[in-house]
Amino acid sequence: MPIAGCEREEAGGGILDGLPGDPGAGPRLRRTGRLRVFYLRAFVVARAVNSAIFASGQGTLDVSLAAYNAIMLVTSGWAAAKGTASARAGKSRQARLWLFLAVALGGSFVSIKLVGGLCILG
Repeated sequence: MPIAGCEREEAGGGILDGLPGDPGAGPRLRRTGRLRVFYLRAFVVARAVNSAIFASGQGTLDVSLAAYNAIMLVTSGWAAAKGTASARAGKSRQARLWLFLAVALGGSFVSIKLVGGLCILG
């Protein structure tokens, strides 16, 4: 069949076309991922070379503060996502409440980091 007789397909039509977001995010995420892998490898090598220093530092960590901080971080991200969804739905009062909660939980995260740092120093 000659090329002139073929119908030209429109660009797109894929399963990801309806999703919001930046199409250039993929390459940026891959570059960021490579950078994270580089830092992880550097961390593993530094830990292998200086295992005694890492072991002594690990003994100063407070596991309960770390767990609480992880919960605060995940919950603040969830609240921010709920706030964004409420704002997109036109529910500005709900969006403000969710985003205020996200900021408060983020502040709690910073406070816990400061307390943990002061406990290590003091």
